[in-house]
Amino acid sequence: MAMTSRERMLIALDNGRPDRLPCQMHGWMPYYLNKYLGGIDSWQAFEKFGMDYAIYISPNLDYSDKDLANWQKKRVDLGVDDDGNQLWEETITTPKGTLHHAGTITEITPWKTESLLKTEQDFEIWNEFVPCPVSADVAPVRQARLEHRYQPEDV
Repeated sequence: MAMTSRERMLIALDNGRPDRLPCQMHGWMPYYLNKYLGGIDSWQAFEKFGMDYAIYISPNLDYSDKDLANWQKKRVDLGVDDDGNQLWEETITTPKGTLHHAGTITEITPWKTESLLKTEQDFEIWNEFVPCPVSADVAPVRQARLEHRYQPEDV
């Protein structure tokens, strides 16, 4: 009998011998799913290619008002460049200084063009003021489990 994706991954991580080599990827790019796979979702793509599920779904995180007040983000849309790429920049203001980064978004993928942390002082500011979650609502994870064909033995 074939193993479930979960069993296969856990056995491999424990340096055991699963029924076959686990096959998964970090995530499916929406552009690829839409352009090359007819708009199917990540779950369907894993099924289509016989891969093991590795879906990344984050909980909703809550932060304290104090932490958020000490980490004021201002994102600015810089418009579109000559190649049709959407440009943006963001400045984060803290009680001990500012941090700045920038990026680009295309129909294929987003990426950073300027790193947020450039100096040791930037790291010290980040380390002191980046908001840490005070609670997490795992409802999105549970909802994904219910909606996306997980079988009880898969989780």
